[in-house]
Amino acid sequence: MKKFISLTKAVMSEGLGILRFKAKNNPKSKLLLFILLIYVVFAVYMQAYNIFESISKYNLVSLALLLIMFLISVFIVVEGIYKSGPLLFKCKDDDLLFSLPVKKVTVLLVRLLKFFIYEFVLNALIVIPILVAYARFEAISVSFVVTNIFALILLPMVPMSIALILGFVISYISSKIRFKNLAQVLLSAGVLIGIYYAMLKIDYIKDYIINNSNSINDIINKIYYPLGLYLNLITDFKILDLFKYIGINLLIYGITVFLLSKIYFKISSDIKEVSHKSKHNNKYIIKVNKPIISLIKKEILTFFKTPVLLLNAGFSLAIYLVFAIYLFVKLDDLMVALASLAGLIGTKVNLITDNLSVGILIILGITSFTSSISSSLISLEGKTINILKTIPIKTSSILLSKVLACLLITSPILLLGDILIFIKLDLSVIEMILLTTLTILIPMVSHFIGILVNLKMPKLDFENAAEVVKQSGAVLVSTLIGLGLAIAIFNLNVSLVTLTTISKEEILIINTLIMTLINSLLFLAFKGIGTKLFNKLSV
Repeated sequence: MKKFISLTKAVMSEGLGILRFKAKNNPKSKLLLFILLIYVVFAVYMQAYNIFESISKYNLVSLALLLIMFLISVFIVVEGIYKSGPLLFKCKDDDLLFSLPVKKVTVLLVRLLKFFIYEFVLNALIVIPILVAYARFEAISVSFVVTNIFALILLPMVPMSIALILGFVISYISSKIRFKNLAQVLLSAGVLIGIYYAMLKIDYIKDYIINNSNSINDIINKIYYPLGLYLNLITDFKILDLFKYIGINLLIYGITVFLLSKIYFKISSDIKEVSHKSKHNNKYIIKVNKPIISLIKKEILTFFKTPVLLLNAGFSLAIYLVFAIYLFVKLDDLMVALASLAGLIGTKVNLITDNLSVGILIILGITSFTSSISSSLISLEGKTINILKTIPIKTSSILLSKVLACLLITSPILLLGDILIFIKLDLSVIEMILLTTLTILIPMVSHFIGILVNLKMPKLDFENAAEVVKQSGAVLVSTLIGLGLAIAIFNLNVSLVTLTTISKEEILIINTLIMTLINSLLFLAFKGIGTKLFNKLSV
């Protein structure tokens, strides 16, 4: 038992920065993390409250809670598939752990416990504020509290079981094909697009729930019986149903763990063997490039070979492209929506329709600033950072290569969106030139800031890329700065539009000058502060 506890502490201290037993974060990082958690919890609460409020007049609050819990379960499945690879099937410390004087099954149980704790904490951050919002509309009893205490622990078990099975299948199959990350990227991207589409159809979904409440309840009971038991417990508590709920969840999870223990070590070994063979069977063609070009290529390859970075950074950019496609296909519907927006915020319709290029600028700014690509590129160097420092090239050039690589990744997506918009809208040549220029300048600000923040808050001793891209302090701070800049660019341009004495072309020029100035200052910071911070890095 002592070995199990010691191994658990050691494993938990790596890979999940949020759950470290001995956090090494400085007080400022902890404060920022705390603020972000409070923001997430409050946002979940408000969203749940709005849903319950809109549906409470139909006496369907309990059904709405059931549907939300079902969506959370789907989210755990998708998120679990994504985490199961680095946490279970593609662990870098296998050789070390398997060489320790402990049973192999103990290693598996420790990893599963780590996986479960991660999902439990994530689940609690979402479910607790939802339950608090639910309590505002329905009477709460002791049985409700007891049910949800068990639910907090048991709700992730069935989705985790599904995620473990699918995660194993994806990890094994993807390791046998050339594009090993393709399956994971396509699956995660599909789910994110589905969620985004569902947000656009929220009114339709609400009407469907109201008109089909009984059939929805029956369907969920058939495809996910434990969740049906959960609804019975919160509406008509019976101790027998509680025992059923506990027993079924534990049984499904126990069977999954048992089956996994029979095949885990062989499959883990096969995955590593396939990866090893594929590396040595490839024929390499050596091609000499200029140092900065080689560095840019390296960064682009890192981006496309890291699914979590690709999805995390690419989704906001994809939203801009989706917006451009929607505008290109359904401009008339967009105009109707803008008219409704004008009425909602109490402004004239022509104030919006006459300044469409400024509106596009705002959307460009929001999507660019909320997309964090560069904030983990320094950390992803890991132990190779010392090698990078020995390259006979200026430090500022090394850092600039990362910014240029990010531009080569973001610009094609954003410029494609610009082209679709320019074809559909009747914009002047000056507007098109200025918007195209801003399509380069605005993301460049984000890329510069991400690198500088990552230099100040590096995380070079990571276990897997997910830890750096999703849980590091640099990404958190860069995201908060990006949100602040997105709000600033929105407020600035809305204020300028209301000043009827300034034309839309002049507004675009003002933005271009501001972004040029900011990029110039950030470039100087690169050559000064950035160089000093980079030279201090070591592993």
